[in-house]
Amino acid sequence: MVLMLDSIWASFIPYEGSMNKKAFITLFVVVFTGMLGMGIISPLMPLYAESMGTSGLQLGLMYSGFALSRVVVMPITGRLSDRRGRKIFIAIGLLAYTIISLLRSGG
Repeated sequence: MVLMLDSIWASFIPYEGSMNKKAFITLFVVVFTGMLGMGIISPLMPLYAESMGTSGLQLGLMYSGFALSRVVVMPITGRLSDRRGRKIFIAIGLLAYTIISLLRSGG
């Protein structure tokens, strides 16, 4: 059992020649920050929803819609980015995020 867990864990640790250690650490920090942000918001979301008059069903639909959209869009986007290059997809995503943030802020 221990050997199996060790081999599974070893598959997540980059070894020399497989991946740049700096890239792995950067990716880890980005994913950790994203998950931390969601983890901080999730417990407080029912309080915000209640203060805005939103029902539990609407809150559940919001979370489910987010997850469902990721399930549908991520594999498609992943394949396209493998074919056409990741930089263009990152740039498009950042541009869309910036435009949506500006529209939501009223700017």
